[in-house]
Amino acid sequence: MFTQLGHGMSGHRSTLLGMSSALKTALGTPYTVIGDSMTYGDWRCKAYVYWLNLALSGRLLLPKTTDRGTASVAGGNCGVSGQTTAQIAARASTFNTHNGVYIILMGENDNDSVSAGDQQANFVSIFSELSAAEKIYVLPFAETKTVDQNATIATRNATNLAWLQSVAGVTYANVEVLPSSVWDGISLHDGAGGAGPDSYDGIHLTNEGAKKIGYNIYNSISGDLAVGDAYDHVSAYMNLFPDDFSGTSGSTGTGTSGDVADNFALTGSGLGTLSVVASKGTLNGNDSQIIAVSGTSGTGTIEIKLRRSSISHSYAIDDGFLCVGDLKITATDGSSVPQGLLALGISPTGGRHIFCSQYSPTNEGGLPFVIEGTFMGVAETNAGSGASLTTDIVFRIENSATVDIRFEVANLHIFNMTDEGI
Repeated sequence: MFTQLGHGMSGHRSTLLGMSSALKTALGTPYTVIGDSMTYGDWRCKAYVYWLNLALSGRLLLPKTTDRGTASVAGGNCGVSGQTTAQIAARASTFNTHNGVYIILMGENDNDSVSAGDQQANFVSIFSELSAAEKIYVLPFAETKTVDQNATIATRNATNLAWLQSVAGVTYANVEVLPSSVWDGISLHDGAGGAGPDSYDGIHLTNEGAKKIGYNIYNSISGDLAVGDAYDHVSAYMNLFPDDFSGTSGSTGTGTSGDVADNFALTGSGLGTLSVVASKGTLNGNDSQIIAVSGTSGTGTIEIKLRRSSISHSYAIDDGFLCVGDLKITATDGSSVPQGLLALGISPTGGRHIFCSQYSPTNEGGLPFVIEGTFMGVAETNAGSGASLTTDIVFRIENSATVDIRFEVANLHIFNMTDEGI
């Protein structure tokens, strides 16, 4: 079992915490998201957990994930593509790894032969397994094209949502059904068997749809949470990241120019005539690195990378790394929506411990919205061991697009969760 952390008030922002937080879910409480492909998200930007983490300012801790995407998955993101509620319930003992917070979204893969009673029994199995958890939040069933086109499923969902609401906080004291407003502003289908504006197939979320529901979930649960952010509860850990984005002695590659922070290298590929200019700034009181991209993009893979290599640290195959930082992405005017940003990846150990992913396909909608806040990555165990870390901050540009992006990052921290006992 995961050992729940002590939640002290140390840290440079701890003055935000007051006596009113005594009855709130403490900073650093572990949490896990559970479900099928709508939760798993293939660990790209369409996974809502990234945007929930950003909305949370990292105040809850997402444990490292082991065996991701399989029936043996445990840790932070326990979504498994294609699974029914019965299959999710059958692995409940595997994802029961801490006594913190759990968030459940499931039901999409239950066909119309699954009875309301069978589905209720699957929820009961999960609730019973997680009886010691501090809180279990259940999302109302998603209104996908599957539901829209099958009256039997729609009726079952209505029946079981009413049942969930009747047992939450009564039969199961730690269960809360989130309000239907978690789906406000999100259209998954078009009513004619096709995709709505927040889905690419009528079921699965686009990047923007994932951001919307992540923030909607946060708005629904924020009143239960202690005030603060990630920096309050990670301050006792050893930060492996050696730099603070100060200085201007970093290097630029072909097609890039400007002031790059000490020990970093800025490179680009497939840039064509795009302008990529680095500069220095201040974000939330800390030295920041700014990268401005503008112009009209060509075709092919267009990638811009800020790299810090050769960070000395020995790690083993089963170690997981937590990445925390401050991020702001807008248009170059500093406030408008960015244009032409396809995907984002912040990879503290070469791609396996990430905030979002640089590999989102075009059909997932890019990132046409302002991104701002304290992020926390999603940690996975390693495929191998090593003696040093390479940290990449990568973003990809849409093809044949008008590009107007201002990317800013500051106060990056990396922690070896295994070394810290988390």
